[in-house]
Amino acid sequence: MRSRPIDNSNGRVTAMTLVTGMPRWQIIRQRVVFGIVHRLPFLSKGLQRLAILQIGWWTILSRIPYNGPPQRRERLRSRYLFFEANFDDQWDTYIDAFGLKIPSNVDRMWGAGWTFPGARPTTNACSYVDDHQYPVDHFYAAYPEASTKMRIRALRLQERFEAFQAEANDLDDERFEAAYRQFVRASQADL
Repeated sequence: MRSRPIDNSNGRVTAMTLVTGMPRWQIIRQRVVFGIVHRLPFLSKGLQRLAILQIGWWTILSRIPYNGPPQRRERLRSRYLFFEANFDDQWDTYIDAFGLKIPSNVDRMWGAGWTFPGARPTTNACSYVDDHQYPVDHFYAAYPEASTKMRIRALRLQERFEAFQAEANDLDDERFEAAYRQFVRASQADL
């Protein structure tokens, strides 16, 4: 275990690259799982409801691309599942959210990995991530000081304001005041 967690943060955003070694036959299973979720997106609703997730993607690494000399050709003895994500807060909070909100999804994705302890208890999952994550050299965060929830609220507010603006163009003063008060009341949760 590391003596200090990797800090891949920029403002409120943290990036993570998690590498999980898997037996070759389990990678075939993972490809099937990815295909099913791709064709039936409702299966990933639990993941989509994690409000701290900004972006996440999985990659199966079965070979190292050869780019020509001076690189040597390499064969992998194992297959690897890479998980890369940008999320709000620190990684231990993120792993806790995964383990508490969508443990069966987590176990389906990483359960075939060597030494993966399972999503629960989350302290074991956090230790696993601490041991298997890699430093991130570069990542992009368009709004590093804004959380995912803040950006979603801002987009809802903008949409509501544009609708109010379009409606307000044709209102007299009295109706404008009433519409404005209604707009402000309806927008309180997003302010």
